[in-house]
Amino acid sequence: MIQYNRLDIPVIRHATDVLIVGGGAAASMAAFECADAGVAVIQATKGRATSGTTTVARGGFAAAMGADDSPELHLQDILSHDGELIDPALARVWVHDIVDVVHDLESWGADFIRGKDGQLDLKAFPSHSKRRACHHYDTTGNMITKVLSKKLRADARIEKHSITAIVDLIKRDGRVVGAWGVDYQNGTLVNYQFLFSKGIFPEAFEEHQDMCCAPRRPPGICPWRRETDS
Repeated sequence: MIQYNRLDIPVIRHATDVLIVGGGAAASMAAFECADAGVAVIQATKGRATSGTTTVARGGFAAAMGADDSPELHLQDILSHDGELIDPALARVWVHDIVDVVHDLESWGADFIRGKDGQLDLKAFPSHSKRRACHHYDTTGNMITKVLSKKLRADARIEKHSITAIVDLIKRDGRVVGAWGVDYQNGTLVNYQFLFSKGIFPEAFEEHQDMCCAPRRPPGICPWRRETDS
């Protein structure tokens, strides 16, 4: 027999400027940028940080690193084959910033393959007019993940919440002002309040809040059900 009762589950509360959801390369790089900018940042990951799908990426990624190449030429190639699905403004930011990302990764220990001349061994990618793929053979993602993981563990400015799944966003007047998560490791709900919204949604931190703001049946945890023997 299953009896449906309301159970008390501990709620841990955090206030932060930025909450980053995910543990892959993009999320970890964003965490570093926030820390460098001097803002409070929490990175929540369902697995261990660093996690995500970056680790299974294989053949490399495109960046205009060759002497005969440029970010603008890279952009032209992208827009020539994008099927009008890509925002040109965002693509322009990408092709310029990715060059700096390569330099940053190498300064942190990334071992991109280089030739005997010391230059990056850039592989050809389909639809690219130049050789652009920075790589570590077929284990590029795994290599990058290890580099980012080592740097992330050493960066005390970034608060890491591993084994924590974000399951709901808290909104007020059309703005996201917080989030709910489930800490599977400690068996608690986690409430995040964004500091920029402090005072706009004070009930997010009230001791007794309406359950409409709580997660709707978080995966693996159901605080309103207790199973008992008949």
